Amino acid sequence: MQNDDALAVGVDFGTDSARALLVRTCDGAVLASCSHPYARWGKGLYSEAARMRFRQHPHDYAEALRAVLHGVLGGRNDRDRVACIGVDATASTPCLTDAEGLPLSLQPAFAAEPDAMFVLWKDHTAEREARQITEAARPHGYCLNNGGVYSPENGWAKVWHILLTNPAVANAAASVVEAGDYIVSLLTGTAITPSYCAAAYKWMWRASWGGYPPEAFFRELGGERLAAIRASLSKKPIAASASVGTLSRAWAEELGLSDGVTVAGGNIDAHSGAVGAGCNKGTAALILGTSGCVMCVAPREDFGGKPVTGVFGQAPDSIIAGLEGFEAGLAAFGDSHAWVGRLVSEPLASLDRKAAALELDDSVPVATDWFNGRRSPFQDPSVRATVTGLGLGTDAVRLYFAVVEATAFGVRAAVEHLEANGVRADRNVAIGGIASKSPFVMQMLADVMGRMIEVSSSVDASALGSAINAAVAAGLYGNVAEAQKRMCAPSCATYTPRPNRSHNARYALYKRLSGI
Repeated sequence: MQNDDALAVGVDFGTDSARALLVRTCDGAVLASCSHPYARWGKGLYSEAARMRFRQHPHDYAEALRAVLHGVLGGRNDRDRVACIGVDATASTPCLTDAEGLPLSLQPAFAAEPDAMFVLWKDHTAEREARQITEAARPHGYCLNNGGVYSPENGWAKVWHILLTNPAVANAAASVVEAGDYIVSLLTGTAITPSYCAAAYKWMWRASWGGYPPEAFFRELGGERLAAIRASLSKKPIAASASVGTLSRAWAEELGLSDGVTVAGGNIDAHSGAVGAGCNKGTAALILGTSGCVMCVAPREDFGGKPVTGVFGQAPDSIIAGLEGFEAGLAAFGDSHAWVGRLVSEPLASLDRKAAALELDDSVPVATDWFNGRRSPFQDPSVRATVTGLGLGTDAVRLYFAVVEATAFGVRAAVEHLEANGVRADRNVAIGGIASKSPFVMQMLADVMGRMIEVSSSVDASALGSAINAAVAAGLYGNVAEAQKRMCAPSCATYTPRPNRSHNARYALYKRLSGI
């Protein structure tokens, strides 16, 4: 199929819902879009925020996948032009499986067992295990992909926590799968193929030491069960811009597609968003949703080719081939703003409007942004958010202003840390729901950072990034950078820092409070 005729589908599995785009591969034009919420997640099932436990049922993913694919393809007379499908999902969002790679929660005995479900990226129940992994891995250098500190948001910590605390699930578990890789396997009807981004950033996979750390490391760390899970991961991870296979005959018949449709390797949602935002040398992607991710790439000579301490993730060829990929940011961005809205029972749109009218003076407290721990710089999942400078005049709007400002401070700190280590970006492109819906937050970000912030016009840059990767996997482009030039959406808004709204003095206080 020629590129001028071909269509691609990108599917983005976010925290609350799945979203799909049908795009033309010749220019990235969006022909159809559809979103679908996770039904069980939306009801608050299987999670307990007070314990930082967040779980999702595989049925939610399967139902959402079917809904969004039918939503963008149903009734169209050009479905024969669909050449490829790409998928991204939150990570690390793992689930323990049986020997066939099926999530344990699909077995009747575990249908309502949270530990047999997908452990969402923001689940922090494994903080103790993450600390122990960090201590054990440091002498071997196994945390080089994670800035020197292994996170409770990452896969091995989550798996080990469940193996330690739930004997029934531990006895039934034979392997583990990331959400994105599971969804890819649903589409192809074949065995699980691990994705490179998830393996490198979340599971300590590195070519220089032959893949994952050896079984002996995990045996010494957590015993035979943990070593057995490691032994089950024998396949080499595949890039998101490579082909896993083709669409299964069952899916092809259901959707009215050819069973020759290429299915690309899975990807992490933030990494896919970076591709869709046009991230390349000199351009950073700011993914602003429930969490906040700063995604950058750089040639090895810029940062000396060394592991950068204090970032959240780092791996070669992970966003753009030939460049080192970096991930930094906040474990809670929009989640922090939403916390204030719940606390004062006021919609965020109303708080946005009122906060935008505030003067920047001493009546506004200064906050730190660690509502779900700190990702970067210098990860510490145990710290918690603070607010200083409270007084009898502090109202809901001033508290909201302080929390939004704190999340902007967190982004600035992450960007400055990357720059201090040679990873620079002269252009910043924001994507995500907050970027498109909240001018107040975006103007705050520009003022705090003292930089111009562009907003991508893409309705879902992560889904677009998955479509771009899929187009490369299908051979329609030679590489991701080439595809980005044709398929990335232009900016739809620009926020420029206001010279009379400098936050530098308040940022200095934030840094003192943070100890960074």
